[in-house]
Amino acid sequence: MRSQLIALISLVFVSTFGTLTCQASEGLPFWTTPVKLEGMSAPKVSAAWYKGELHIVHGGKDSNAIWHAWWDGQQWSINRVSNLPGEGRGTPALAVFQDTLHMVYKGDHNTLWHATSKGRNWTSRGRLTGQKSQYSPSMVLYPYEPSTGQVAERLWLFHGGGSVDTKWQLWDSFFDGTSWSDDRKNVGASDNTTSSCMHAGLLYHSWVYETGIGINTFVKNVGWRQASDVPQLQGARSTTTVTLVSDGHNLYAFYRNSRSQPGKEEPIYASALIGPKWETPFPVKDFVSSESPAVVAVPGRKGHFFLLFTRNKDIYFTTNQLQPKLLKPLIQKRN
Repeated sequence: MRSQLIALISLVFVSTFGTLTCQASEGLPFWTTPVKLEGMSAPKVSAAWYKGELHIVHGGKDSNAIWHAWWDGQQWSINRVSNLPGEGRGTPALAVFQDTLHMVYKGDHNTLWHATSKGRNWTSRGRLTGQKSQYSPSMVLYPYEPSTGQVAERLWLFHGGGSVDTKWQLWDSFFDGTSWSDDRKNVGASDNTTSSCMHAGLLYHSWVYETGIGINTFVKNVGWRQASDVPQLQGARSTTTVTLVSDGHNLYAFYRNSRSQPGKEEPIYASALIGPKWETPFPVKDFVSSESPAVVAVPGRKGHFFLLFTRNKDIYFTTNQLQPKLLKPLIQKRN
């Protein structure tokens, strides 16, 4: 069964490419010099824009806690541990839903937990019954009721299987503001956390499998397209999450370009979906990262982005809008 699945998914994977020396694209932004966020340590971070602030969440230096900080446009808050049940593991998923920050994170024994915040403190919403994942989950705001296609916002959660033997399976569920739907098995497979993004009325979903990158779309009232009918990132490779982000005009993909496992410093590449196809991926300046980057587009601001990446568990922060001196964080006690 798995060999058949590999053969099927390999149809959407493409060959590797040589290193490029410049960043030239109609859609890709140019970045300021990254600033190291002193006092913050993590293998990987998640980020979201909420009420005019950039919020990040991440595991502790040894991935045994959940930390939260925010940038208000002038300075970073003190990095704060979120005392939540479940003994957080990995990198939490973060999304805004019903004017509230929502977070789903891995707990002990691969369990999944839910928490909410109005921007400062976190409140536990409990464990997701019957749902487990070997790798960290991902989450996206979906603007329709999935079964009817009517306008009704939902949180759409994706995660892997709960054991080593089933981690490549894709599972999902929805949150309607009150409860989570039953876990269901989805199409495709992934070796790591997936990424999703709404763009031009479609849900785009990316995954990585045996260093190959696949992208599919979900169409309201229709379902998942055949991956062979969806534009693919030609020449792309990765073993870590491919981050999808839309500024309302273009769809972008950012990823760590490598066949090596997480932890090794490799260049960050990016591409923009212009018209019916992805542009040739280009390196993001000279940025190298040990894990996949987190990229946030500010709602309503075309081409306004923030990018965070990690090297040896140090967190770096950059944007394409501000001068580096405005990005410096407060001096903080290391976690």
